[in-house]
Amino acid sequence: MPAEQESFFTVLDGLEPEQFDVNPNIHPEESAETSDLIPMALGLCKQVNDIKGNFLFKTLFDSGATHVMVKKSALPRGVTIYEDPTALSFTTTQGSFQPSGFVNLLNIVFPELSYSRQVKNIKAYVFDLANVTYDLILGRNFLHLAQMELDFAKAQIKWYDCAVPFRSPMYFQDTNRFQHALTFETSRTQQLMDACDSFYQVPSDGIRPANYQKADLDACVAAQTHLTPEQRQELRVILGKFEPLFSGKLGRYPIASFISN
Repeated sequence: MPAEQESFFTVLDGLEPEQFDVNPNIHPEESAETSDLIPMALGLCKQVNDIKGNFLFKTLFDSGATHVMVKKSALPRGVTIYEDPTALSFTTTQGSFQPSGFVNLLNIVFPELSYSRQVKNIKAYVFDLANVTYDLILGRNFLHLAQMELDFAKAQIKWYDCAVPFRSPMYFQDTNRFQHALTFETSRTQQLMDACDSFYQVPSDGIRPANYQKADLDACVAAQTHLTPEQRQELRVILGKFEPLFSGKLGRYPIASFISN
């Protein structure tokens, strides 16, 4: 062993062991429910190879997996599975797999994390195991490139400024949660909405229902004090020609067509 390496390990061996305070109030049997939470979320894929659509994948973010894998039964019918000449075998927390080939997943978003942040193309190896409940497994290579963090201390998936909590393995068995995931209000969305509300001075109780009333054309014209009496009269005549537009009622205006550039 080189001298500098020996000295390095000598320093390590000479360090005092870390001291940890043990909390005597922690009971493993009582925390079993929260200890089995899993980093999973919903993935929405817009295209698989050349087949376009909206394909939903129950996605496992797996730091124990090496690559990206997709379940065969989750793929659209008729999709081509390309042969992989390398014939690799992969290991995940769900076990070891021998893929049957691969597909290309295009334009993927994770709505609970961000609707605007999109993954353009992922090479996903196809597996076919009935006992695996996840449609898509994202391994370390993807997590590293996408800069996603699995924060086990806070039990959450973190992607830059957005986070989603870990879930129980049965979370997506409730189909209502698919709809919830697709309409999930991310922290980025909330920040944007708060900024817009502040800019436009939206009341704290939200935008109130519209209250349309018929416009008083005479009062409107009279308020244009910067015009001469003759100009106000001309304005009243012009507005009178389009009086149905000021009725306060929503609907079509069939009298004339307009072109907006």
